[in-house]
Amino acid sequence: EESVQPLVLDQTKLDQLQGDWQLVWQQNAKTATRSQKALSPLPQFSNFIEDEKGRAVFRNLVSVSGRVQVIADVEYRAPTGTDDEPTNRLGSTICAAGLTLQLGRRFGWRPLRLPLPLRGEGWLDVTYLSDEMRITRGNRGGLFVHLRREFAGMPQTGCAHFSFYHLFRPHA
Repeated sequence: EESVQPLVLDQTKLDQLQGDWQLVWQQNAKTATRSQKALSPLPQFSNFIEDEKGRAVFRNLVSVSGRVQVIADVEYRAPTGTDDEPTNRLGSTICAAGLTLQLGRRFGWRPLRLPLPLRGEGWLDVTYLSDEMRITRGNRGGLFVHLRREFAGMPQTGCAHFSFYHLFRPHA
């Protein structure tokens, strides 16, 4: 019998996380926040980047419409390697959140940014990671499947949630 070894987030795997990812399937747990449940049917991206302040963040972008986005930056921490912490767990803290409105683009206006009072700490377990796909589970029990944008086959404004639903549908 073959046993499955947990993923170890070493520097090579952390580097592999970097870049643009598109959410293609999500299952919320009953304990998910109201905002997570409300935004889950909308097109979403989660990009592992360094933000303007030099922090390692995953930037969650939710397209509410062609002109409105909800953006939340979640600072993450790599596993410390202690015995009581899983080797695949990223500690996380929401460090910034806001609503971006694209108004007057044809007049050269910059987007209007409104801060949102989203705060929270938690973790994200990376259960599978390849160059094309990552599967993660959040501290509230949500399950998330992301593909690199070039493998998702969806335009940035398209709805990715339903195109892969038949592949990852939860069993009753």
